[in-house]
Amino acid sequence: MHAGPYGADEQGGRVRRFLDVYGADPATAADAIRLVPVRLTALVDFMVSQARAGNPVYAHHIEQGHVALYRRDIAYTTRNQMMWQGKG
Repeated sequence: MHAGPYGADEQGGRVRRFLDVYGADPATAADAIRLVPVRLTALVDFMVSQARAGNPVYAHHIEQGHVALYRRDIAYTTRNQMMWQGKG
């Protein structure tokens, strides 16, 4: 979810168009955008707990930098969610 080749403004427009196509009303769209960092945080917590429990698959994913990437995505989506909701 990092900026990549598109800026946060362009990504926000893409998110809103995606939600519009699926018929999300403004409240549902705002909830969907708000939940992105929440769900990524849950994913990170799960991966870390699995690695600590000895699951080698999750330990390998963490070693490959997946958790670090998700944490950057959490910060990025949190920082931009108000703009993506049309409130900032």
